[in-house]
Amino acid sequence: MVKAIEMKTLDDAKRINRIATKCPFDIFVESRSIRVNAKSLLGLMILLGKQDLMLVASDRANAKEFAKLTEHLSVGV
Repeated sequence: MVKAIEMKTLDDAKRINRIATKCPFDIFVESRSIRVNAKSLLGLMILLGKQDLMLVASDRANAKEFAKLTEHLSVGV
């Protein structure tokens, strides 16, 4: 599962990290050239301000749970 997101500030990164740590499945944030574990705040900080970010859940993720956890994240433009 994939969702386009924006992560412009440290607060955005903290919010994504908080959501990711609640997930019982693997979840990543990807840019065009970098992939970081969304459960790592330090990793997320590397991607602050980058364009075209995607939140990517592992194949074993539950689609309904992923949608519910990520419904309040900003969608990238």
